[in-house]
Amino acid sequence: MRIERLGAVVLSALLLGSASADADEGEVRSHIDDYLHDFNEVRTPQHLADAYFSSPLTIVSSTGVRNLNSMEDVRGWLLQIQSTLKESGWIRSEFLEARVCMAEENVAVFSMKLARIGKDGRTALGGTYTLFKSDRWRIATIMIASPDRLLSCDTPS
Repeated sequence: MRIERLGAVVLSALLLGSASADADEGEVRSHIDDYLHDFNEVRTPQHLADAYFSSPLTIVSSTGVRNLNSMEDVRGWLLQIQSTLKESGWIRSEFLEARVCMAEENVAVFSMKLARIGKDGRTALGGTYTLFKSDRWRIATIMIASPDRLLSCDTPS
């Protein structure tokens, strides 16, 4: 059921394009920029989870679907990512390209090409976040994809 909702949200974003004001897109982009800043500052998993993620959180990648059903699960996942990156010589991450698509007033899709910069150079990654706004914007789903596959906000003709 969670995957069906992800598909419906992504499809809605693609079909509706910019359904909301530029201010909403700017708010989403600012929220994600704040997340990247805090991630690069290696803020605690508790801070990152509480400030930026929803629970449950669904992660979709070529290896499968992972549901993190509690904030404790989200914190554990973030701790695992931070440890893996530290061991790999990671220095920071930066957006190379990004798009915000407003699907609804309180649902947005953020598609990105990201560079992870480490002691051995940079690695390009791609992904898409679906965000939901209740009290504030929160990342509800993460889809890992090819960096050459950013979603488009264009409305089909």
